[in-house]
Amino acid sequence: MRKWIIYVIAALMTVLVVTPSVYAHDYKEGCHKNHHRTEAKQALVDELGLTKKEFNTYREEGNTLRQIILKAGKTPEEVKKSLKKKHEESLQKKVDEDWMTEKKKQAILEKFDEHFEKHLDHKHREKSSTNKKD
Repeated sequence: MRKWIIYVIAALMTVLVVTPSVYAHDYKEGCHKNHHRTEAKQALVDELGLTKKEFNTYREEGNTLRQIILKAGKTPEEVKKSLKKKHEESLQKKVDEDWMTEKKKQAILEKFDEHFEKHLDHKHREKSSTNKKD
């Protein structure tokens, strides 16, 4: 009987210690991804010389990223090149400070063009009022 009680207490303590850290990790990962998305959007808005409100209005009107870039008087290619250069500089700082490996930096930069092109002609979907974030 005594062994059984010890096992129950050990199992309960394991659950109490492990469960919060698992949820905290999931929350941190979600926040981390959202942080990068917000950072990227702000870099784009700055590059175009728009305010967040102007950019969001264009998106809500159904404009694609390509159309917004053209309305701002730039070409998609020059915006992509400028953003990629800034992103590379930011990643290089992380490599220099040992926060990231050179291999990881290169992998991220290889995906940059693909992600930019993917979003260039993507139409904005209206979010439901319960799902709206920003």
